[in-house]
Amino acid sequence: MLRSLLQRSAETIFRVRWAVLGVTLMATLGRAEPRPQPRSTGEANKELVTKTLTAFIAGDVESAFANMADDVTWLVPGNMAGVSGLKRGKVEILKFMTGTIGPAFPHGLQADVHHAYDEGNTVILELTNRGTAANGKQYENEYCFVLEIGDGKIRRIREYVDTQKAKEILFN
Repeated sequence: MLRSLLQRSAETIFRVRWAVLGVTLMATLGRAEPRPQPRSTGEANKELVTKTLTAFIAGDVESAFANMADDVTWLVPGNMAGVSGLKRGKVEILKFMTGTIGPAFPHGLQADVHHAYDEGNTVILELTNRGTAANGKQYENEYCFVLEIGDGKIRRIREYVDTQKAKEILFN
């Protein structure tokens, strides 16, 4: 079921926030000066995040999910119906991306990554997402993503965003 769902959803995933976020993130992370060997855990984690986002950009959802733990979780705090809450596992995350985010932004979002931090097994991204919503309104919102890595896989994603602002733009 997951493989079938992944194959049907590759085009939609390509258009959603990860596509543009990944391009911008790769450019941001690519500017860092080379670090001496051996690589730090933080550097390896940034590489994992970049590799995952690159796979999303290419429409290769299966490879992107290969970098995530089977029990990966994605939390969006708040009370925005269809957006806020905890998504458990790859199937729920894929449904969220294709069922809620993709239709809300049919032309995708453009992400401007302001900062990328790493500490131990955590990568933090601060960014602004911009785009045109399906209702024609211009969308711009600040985000902070916290990605936790364990055993070489993304295990937990927390997305902090002004859900009230998003709700006003998308549904009012």
